[in-house]
Amino acid sequence: MGKIQQLWRCPECNFETNYRGSCKDCSDKETNMWVQRERINADGSVYEKKLVSSTKGIDPEQMRAAFKANRAKQKKTRKQIAADKERQEAELEALKAAQAEQKAAEGSDHVHGPDCDHSSPDEIVFGVSEEE
Repeated sequence: MGKIQQLWRCPECNFETNYRGSCKDCSDKETNMWVQRERINADGSVYEKKLVSSTKGIDPEQMRAAFKANRAKQKKTRKQIAADKERQEAELEALKAAQAEQKAAEGSDHVHGPDCDHSSPDEIVFGVSEEE
């Protein structure tokens, strides 16, 4: 893709050209009067450059946080993967131990089977009615 062609026009004689600078016809070297061309759009209107003003500088804390986030996205090493796996296994063991302690505290060693009936008199059962 090529560069966008810029058009320049002299404000006094309206001569259009592809390069900026002083208009050769309207400028006078002897009196030191230089007429600068102005940039125009393809439709002939005057080009207005959009200025982007940054009101605040870079915050070091945000820059550090972005750096750390970028580093965290990087591929983990084998040692890091192994350490994560060991940590997850330890958490799983701790969770299983906590569940076993909770069952022991409740005193329920009941194993659920097909003949279990855990209904209570206040329980409402939703389902298909026998009339249908």
